[in-house]
Order: sequence, then structure tokens, then C-alpha cells
Amino acid sequence: MTRRDGKPYDPHAPHPFHSRKGNRWDGYDYATSADYFVTVVVHDRLNLFGVVDGDHVNLSPAGEMIQNMFGKLLERYPNAELLSQVIMPNHIHLVIGKYEEHFSLPEMMAWFKGTTTFLYGVGVNEHAWPRYHDKLWQRSYHDHVIRNERALQYILRYIDENPARWTADNLNPDCQNPDEIMKTIRDIELGTPPPVRP
Repeated sequence: MTRRDGKPYDPHAPHPFHSRKGNRWDGYDYATSADYFVTVVVHDRLNLFGVVDGDHVNLSPAGEMIQNMFGKLLERYPNAELLSQVIMPNHIHLVIGKYEEHFSLPEMMAWFKGTTTFLYGVGVNEHAWPRYHDKLWQRSYHDHVIRNERALQYILRYIDENPARWTADNLNPDCQNPDEIMKTIRDIELGTPPPVRP
């Protein structure tokens, strides 16, 4: 995969996927330049952002707001690149390429979650968008630093196919047989060396 900065693919590998309950990986510097697979989930998994129709998602006005904010995120952090994204009814997946170390992934995500929460509140008050329970997003977010090119390609394909695989998505409240994406990614990355800071 060709990077916008022209550098060869050399991500810094962290500990495997972290659950939301554990915050970020202890000891890992999230200002490190790397490719990050990020999932942010609506609180209570409410389907606020759209409806799956076959292999795509028909976005609600709230989903369209989220889509627009992806562009605003890159305007605010121009040294980041959005390699892939999908808006699902109750969550989003992003692959963020971050090429500078003067800002961190938590900083980016705090800005994104805070701004979208504010704009969603405007939508509720002015356009009668559905109300959320207590807060828009779940606490924190899921993150994974991508260890190698094969894992990156698997994640990009997963994101592209996510709407078509909605019935097997473990974030779908009606899912009976969820897929195991993170187990597959860990298997792909098995044996990849740990991160080494320059």
C-alpha cells in the first residue's frame, strides 16, 4: 500500500486488541506514527446512524453528520490520513494513518467524540433527531495498532464488507453468530516484532 508521505510501511506494533474496559495499552505512546484501527460505539448500541440495506448503509441525518465530521477531523489534524472508514447503524470503524508525533490518537478521538456529541445535540433540539440515553458514545473506544501489511489489508477488506456482514457483526444487537475479527487479526500478526521507536 502506498502511503501519502511516501515512506515504506513500518507500523509500530502494540499489545493485541484492548477491550473498552481497560482504557489504552499501558506504556504505549499513542503519539507514535502508525496505522490505527479504531472502533467507536454508540452508547447502549442504539441504531442512530442509519439502516443497513444489502451491502451498504442508508445514512440517517445523524450518520451524514458523522460522515461530514471525518473531513473536519482531517482538517484539524492534516498530518493524519483516513485510510478507510464505515458508518454502521450503531458504530463506526476507522483506519487512521498518523505520520507525525506532535499529537496523539486519544487527542484526535476526544475531539471527534466531543464535537459529534455537540452536533448531535443540536440535531435533537433543532431537527428532532432520536434522543440517546445519557450520552452519545460509549466510554472510550476500541483501538488496535496494525502490525503488518497483511493485517492492514484484512482490516480494510473487513471495513469494506462490514455492511454486507451486518448479521454477523458482534455490535449488531440481533446478531446470533458473531465473527471473530480480532482473533483473526491477532493470528495474522503472530510473530510480528514489537514496536521499536526510532
